[in-house]
Amino acid sequence: MVHQLADHMPRQFDYGPPPIWIDDIPVQPFDTPESFYHAIVGQARNATPGKPAIVASVNIHATNMAHDLPEFMDFTRNASITYCDGAGIRWGAFLQHKDVPLRLTVADWFDDFIDWMAREGLTVYLLGGMPARNGKPAVAEQMLARQTLRNRNHSIVGVHHGYVNDPTVNEAVLAEIKAKQPDLVMVGMGMPIQERWVLRWKNELPVKIFFPIGAAMDYLTGQVPRAPQWIQDCHFEWLFRLMLEPRRMFKRYVIGNPRFIARVLAKQYLGYRPKAAQ
Repeated sequence: MVHQLADHMPRQFDYGPPPIWIDDIPVQPFDTPESFYHAIVGQARNATPGKPAIVASVNIHATNMAHDLPEFMDFTRNASITYCDGAGIRWGAFLQHKDVPLRLTVADWFDDFIDWMAREGLTVYLLGGMPARNGKPAVAEQMLARQTLRNRNHSIVGVHHGYVNDPTVNEAVLAEIKAKQPDLVMVGMGMPIQERWVLRWKNELPVKIFFPIGAAMDYLTGQVPRAPQWIQDCHFEWLFRLMLEPRRMFKRYVIGNPRFIARVLAKQYLGYRPKAAQ
């Protein structure tokens, strides 16, 4: 199957370093979180009305999904900003004799990012995470409270949980985003649900940038434990997640990681190109 660049999404890479291609996916090799923030600010400042920019994270799970789902491949290839969100992408770059100097994981720098947006005068809407349950507020509401404790001048102007399958709930979210007109909407619903939501609604909302962030809010509010720092430093956070949720993560890691490595090696040394990338 041939994947063409979709005309309805901007593909510029005007901000940040030029992308390198890993497993037929573009990845911009940012070398500091700040250079990544600058790219997002640049996109927001120069966004074309009605044509919002897309920020896409790239990890092994994302590349496998891109090779399985045509719409996900188009989403990632046509993003305005892409970044490395997994140690596996750095391994893949190494196998292709390329360099991705830094893994950028949202949970590591979310607080700094929100502060940076506030200093730049840009506003953020958080959409994602579990709704209120067992007497606990929704994850997005916990994030708002957390940021308010840190810095009362934060950049978050609205929040909502990510369970918006009910059309009535989704319409209420859309109405609130239209009313608040945030510069960025950070969507944490997991792949590929969050990407599909962005594709469905992006042209109907007065937003400059859509930024899918996966489970970052769940990590930051303690809903899902993160690996100890030394495991993260050794690039084995995926193994920690597999041990915590072996059933759910088996396909993603035990099957998914070898799939990715096999494609990279086959392309690099045998000249093989997967059908999804031809």
